[in-house]
Amino acid sequence: MKTRRGQLISGSLFLVYMFRNFLYSVRYAHCCIAVIAFTSFLSAEEAPSNISMEPTSVAATSLPMADKDPPISHTQFTVPITSSDKNKTTHTMERTFIILKPDCLQNKHAGDVISRFESAGFFIIACKMTRLSDVVLREHYAHLAHLPFFSEIIDFMSSSPVILMILEGENCVAHVREILGATDSQAAAPGTIRKTYGTDKMRNIAHASDSPQNAKIEMRRFFKADEICNP
Repeated sequence: MKTRRGQLISGSLFLVYMFRNFLYSVRYAHCCIAVIAFTSFLSAEEAPSNISMEPTSVAATSLPMADKDPPISHTQFTVPITSSDKNKTTHTMERTFIILKPDCLQNKHAGDVISRFESAGFFIIACKMTRLSDVVLREHYAHLAHLPFFSEIIDFMSSSPVILMILEGENCVAHVREILGATDSQAAAPGTIRKTYGTDKMRNIAHASDSPQNAKIEMRRFFKADEICNP
């Protein structure tokens, strides 16, 4: 009986102890809640009075509408042209017609002449060796028919085989003629092909088209379409 009584007393004391701790916990929680509420109240009192607590309407914002934006002026994107831009040369891919004349082949200058053209960046897209007939030559040199040495030109150009070529590259027509030099070999600039290997106005190593328009005519005269490679 004593043991049973002791157990009841111990249990009662434990319950009292647990209840007291519960009361302390509740009282502490109430204190924390009160402190938080009071702090929030003070913060609200210090907030600026001009701040609206109402939800902001999207329609009431001052953001500009897309259809009300001012049009963009094209002048905003204009790039000024400097003097250096004006002086830039426009590069145009062209083709030109070349005849390596009998004096070029007879004196074995063909390899060096072709090498100079290739070193200048031009591509050979058509090439063949042939002996030109009087009929073709009279058509080709028709613009010189009124000159006294016309027959001499025909005889010279038909005296031995020649090499016909089509070159392609940037500003090809003018650049090739610059590399060749003046028609009169004696008057050609130093370092040009005609000055280096030519003899006179007739024996001047090579013929080259003098304009893009004539180049097209001469290419059709001496080459068939299937003889020209298109890289």
